[in-house]
Amino acid sequence: MFIRTMVCALGVFFLAGCAGPGAHLPVQVPTEEQAAITIYRPGGFVNGAGYPYVYVDDAKVGRLMNAGHLFFGVSPGSHKLTLQNIWWWDGKQELTFDAQSGQRRYYRVLSRFNSAMVIRPMLMVSKTVLIEEVPEAEALPELAKTTRSD
Repeated sequence: MFIRTMVCALGVFFLAGCAGPGAHLPVQVPTEEQAAITIYRPGGFVNGAGYPYVYVDDAKVGRLMNAGHLFFGVSPGSHKLTLQNIWWWDGKQELTFDAQSGQRRYYRVLSRFNSAMVIRPMLMVSKTVLIEEVPEAEALPELAKTTRSD
């Protein structure tokens, strides 16, 4: 009975993260002088409960939830996009990009299991995260299936 209660409690804990927290937050609309950046994460099971922190030039922009997106503006020039979450993967993932005034850029974040190995009494899992720039025509249909993150 105790084990069943613990499993149910853990299930509720992990599923509670699926409720989108960002619905009440104002959207940062980029100015005409800025580039509009959208980073999104298609919905998926792999690492679904992990919400990585997103930083641009070491300034926190928000957290990227499963099937979520963040929209913000950056000044023209070179920028560093960083995703970090110790529960999602070890270390951080970084991408450098050059932005131009009035430009729209779309970045997709994918997470995959590489392998799993059982070493008693633990399960060791190898994961990778991919941050890739995608064309607007490819990004927009995927973005329609996401909600705004915080």
